[in-house]
Amino acid sequence: MLASGPVGLRGGYVGYPRLVYLRPAPAERQSVRALRHLVAVNTKGFGRTLIEALFIVASILLAFWIDAWWQGRGELELEDEVRDAFIDELRENQSYAREVIAAHDGSLLRIDRFVQASPDDLVHLPFDSVRSWVSAMQGVRVHQPLASASSMLLQTPPSSSDGVALRTLVGRYVQRTASVEDGYASLDPWRLVMWERLAPHAAPSSGEGGAGIPEMVARRGPDALVRLRADPELVAALVAKSEAQRLYRNLLLRLVAMGDSVQSAVEDLSGRPVGR
Repeated sequence: MLASGPVGLRGGYVGYPRLVYLRPAPAERQSVRALRHLVAVNTKGFGRTLIEALFIVASILLAFWIDAWWQGRGELELEDEVRDAFIDELRENQSYAREVIAAHDGSLLRIDRFVQASPDDLVHLPFDSVRSWVSAMQGVRVHQPLASASSMLLQTPPSSSDGVALRTLVGRYVQRTASVEDGYASLDPWRLVMWERLAPHAAPSSGEGGAGIPEMVARRGPDALVRLRADPELVAALVAKSEAQRLYRNLLLRLVAMGDSVQSAVEDLSGRPVGR
């Protein structure tokens, strides 16, 4: 501590003040030490609190990042699962659609030959052949696709832009499938029409259960097809039915072509053959 000394007059001028250092009393020294300790403690506590706060914030951010990463990984796994399930379903639908197309090709071929055949061509057919020909006249094979995987995929939110593109393709494929179902709706009534045209040519039932129109018509004997060919109303209905059948077959062909394109596009999006 500093203090001014006495000021005197020497030779007519005022002297400079003399500074004197005064040592603080013991009580004052203790107060100073206590103040310094308090400041040091508070400073140290503030630093520790700051570190703890930063650690808590970092822990929260890390937890959010881990949760987002895990959720993103789960979404990617779900995307792979629904995509592979759709491809498996698509392959099965494609295989079945090709079977239905082949059945319609055989049916249409028989109908065309029947309409263009002469009585001599028809009279010498065995029983099994007659039954097959009549089955082609009456029968209508329908494509009934599976749709659970495609529905699940469309209801699952996409995890990327590729997922959006995939759902766009699948949506178009589902719309094309619906158009095929509409085409069958216009063909199905011909099943009943042909049954009504064929029923008058069926032999009386012998009481056996399960006998259908093809079997009952074939029982008329070797000339059964000749009798059918001589029925103008039946032939006209058969020609009209074959036209509706061709339209339905063409819808199936376009559906199969689109299914092949969708499968190739999905493999391009995923960068690998899917489901193999």
